[in-house]
Amino acid sequence: MGVLNPSKQELRKKLLEVRDGLEHRREREEAIAENLLSLPQYRRAASLLLYIGRASEVGTALILRRALEQGKEVCVPYCPPGDGAMFFCRIDSTEELKPGRYGILEPDPKKSLDHTDWQTVLCLVPGIAFDRLGYRLGYGKGYYDRFLAGKKIVAAGLCYRELVQQELPREPHDQRVQILITEDGSFAVSPQCPERKEFYGRSQ
Repeated sequence: MGVLNPSKQELRKKLLEVRDGLEHRREREEAIAENLLSLPQYRRAASLLLYIGRASEVGTALILRRALEQGKEVCVPYCPPGDGAMFFCRIDSTEELKPGRYGILEPDPKKSLDHTDWQTVLCLVPGIAFDRLGYRLGYGKGYYDRFLAGKKIVAAGLCYRELVQQELPREPHDQRVQILITEDGSFAVSPQCPERKEFYGRSQ
């Protein structure tokens, strides 16, 4: 992996400080979850790929629980040591998750997801910040960029309103999300016209 873009490093530190200092995160997470759960893309999805939130990330516990209750196939990421790869594994209960690398809860790698039709899948993507073009500022490891590359899959970013930026620094390999979800609502982002976004819903 190459040297991280210095501007990204500096911005990452600054925006992490902003996120760590946010108040009322539980209420915000619940609003973001309700906005996600009301999406037509979520309702249509047979499979949901979602990360397990940590530290000050937008948590996904409510989304995970509701998706399991609704009978969706729920899958969470597993990162094997050493090779920088990431794949998703199906879970039927949160009790199947065990602490793994970086202290993040991980699934049983033996239950890996084998998909060829990504059109029935919705992937929830973590990030420190997102911009109005759908690009994200992650943690510099590139796991989601590599996973999403070349797949026709709907990806949605979960983000607190304060972390939505006009435009973030990016590199050619960076992958966009198609939907941005905050506590204020859910929007389709457009690379052609970032100020025009299809409004999907808002929590009440």
